[in-house]
Amino acid sequence: MKPWMRTVAVILLALGLVACASTKATVTDPNAPKTPASDAELFEAGLKALEGGGGSEGPAKARNMFAELTLTYPESRWVRVAEIIVRLLDDQERLIESIQTDAKTASEAAAGARRLQRENEQLRKEMNQVRERLQTELGTLQQENEQLRKDLKLLKELEIQLHQRNRTTR
Repeated sequence: MKPWMRTVAVILLALGLVACASTKATVTDPNAPKTPASDAELFEAGLKALEGGGGSEGPAKARNMFAELTLTYPESRWVRVAEIIVRLLDDQERLIESIQTDAKTASEAAAGARRLQRENEQLRKEMNQVRERLQTELGTLQQENEQLRKDLKLLKELEIQLHQRNRTTR
């Protein structure tokens, strides 16, 4: 099961438990600070923070509320679920960080691959230029070699003629 699916399942379970819990209608002073007084109120406030989203702010706020619930009301029936949600939120945060790190690594690897590909193409172009230059030089050397063979053959014939003349003149 994927981590985000577990988070959703726990949230749905928690919502179901909250829906089954009895609520008390209390009248509070509107000027009093809005701090949840009971474990159920802390739990509900944590769930509302999760539902509200708010980027990374919502889960962080919810995590703090669930952590406060576990510390303030260690005997509450909501503590076990709150601990699980805190663990899931921590796992989710680590996964997000891991995904971001992996994405950064992947983009760096892609940039390196593009750089290597450009270098490879440049080396291929240089190799082709060297190959063409060598082909031209080889052709020139073959022509010079052929000319030298002809000249050598001509020199041998001249030497033979010179040797024959020297014989006749003696």
